[in-house]
Amino acid sequence: MKILLSTFFEKDISEGVELSVYNDHFGIWLADNLPKDKVEVKFLISEKLFNENQTTHLIDRLNPVLMSNNDIKTIFDQYNGAKELFNRMNNTGFTENESSNLKGWFNKNFGDWVPDLIITEGITSAKKMYKDIFPSALCMTQENAIFSRPPFKRTLSYDVYGTVLNNFLIKYSDKIRNFPIDEEEAAKIVHYKKFVTEMIDSHSPLDDEMAYCKKQYEKLVLLPLVGAYLKTVRDCDYDNEFNLLEYVMQNTPASVGVFVTRHDSTTTLSDKDMEYFIRKYPNFLFLQKTNQSGYASNSLHYFKYIDALINITSKTSLFALLWDKPVLSLANVNNDFIKDGQGMNDLEKVLSLGSIEKNGLLYWYLTHYILFEQDFYKEEFLYNYFSNKIEKLKNDGINFDFYEKVNSMEDVQRHTTGGLLLNYCNYALL
Repeated sequence: MKILLSTFFEKDISEGVELSVYNDHFGIWLADNLPKDKVEVKFLISEKLFNENQTTHLIDRLNPVLMSNNDIKTIFDQYNGAKELFNRMNNTGFTENESSNLKGWFNKNFGDWVPDLIITEGITSAKKMYKDIFPSALCMTQENAIFSRPPFKRTLSYDVYGTVLNNFLIKYSDKIRNFPIDEEEAAKIVHYKKFVTEMIDSHSPLDDEMAYCKKQYEKLVLLPLVGAYLKTVRDCDYDNEFNLLEYVMQNTPASVGVFVTRHDSTTTLSDKDMEYFIRKYPNFLFLQKTNQSGYASNSLHYFKYIDALINITSKTSLFALLWDKPVLSLANVNNDFIKDGQGMNDLEKVLSLGSIEKNGLLYWYLTHYILFEQDFYKEEFLYNYFSNKIEKLKNDGINFDFYEKVNSMEDVQRHTTGGLLLNYCNYALL
């Protein structure tokens, strides 16, 4: 099996992903767990990352191949930087000339080496980028799944369409929302949700603040921000966080408290901006203790108290499934498979829903779509997983059955429990 790993921006969309991130995602959680006698890996990377590796040798084992800045400017018409290239990769697509240039570059630099599997990472669509260059290859985008921060261990997804704008969850949203499960599996999901939420809620650092806020406001909502990704992903009518917050607050009744959490690795809002909203809107609620760099799961401890989640493209929306909280979408398509309302005009409707179970959706997502960190390290698990997907593509193409059951609910419970108990026991000892 030949696997092409790929990223070739001059610098990452979020202004600089470290080489160590790719070492984790493509090395420790992927290539290191594939049988060396059955798999050949090459990693196409940018000049910045290539030069960094020349010093650190961190990803030598991934066989890095350089696409230089000059190569990028030669291949792509009217190249205006990584963000514009990202837009073309995920939205408008490459021009015919660009695809021809890119194919020529691969022929020159890879010769007759043709990948069976192509994997990109993060917010780029492998399918959009490579389907015309390598039409027989399986294209997948690796991305963090529901659990990516402490107190949980890592989960990942491998999407055959892309992330955010083009993914499988959006394409098959109706089937996912209505995925049928029997009474036995439904009971397992209910038990799982109860265990996870009670464990997290019992360690909440927000009880005092929330007791006060519950008295001040009739309803409470949470809005997790996505930082620079808001403008890059382009799945929202607002291209900066300041204007988005202004829109939300102007359309939220004073009786509804709006908790805001920053993205833990990227933000476009200054402290001065936050002070502006705090002064102007008494119901704008920003708790510094859950917005510090490195704080585990910034938004996690709010679910015990809120009545609804307002979501753009944050995966925090997936946690709403565990607490049965309704989701109001501010994205154009990202939340289609999980949303209960669209736009601020639906706020009152969403707040009136109360608890809303989506157990079939959660069951499919946990057992069929995502992989748990414990899966990565099983002998030949990933090799068999990708081999199966390559065969399904050849035999059946891409349909809803492309993602088969990977883990039972017993597996899911066990995988989740380990991380929770370990982290909270360590927390209790501090």
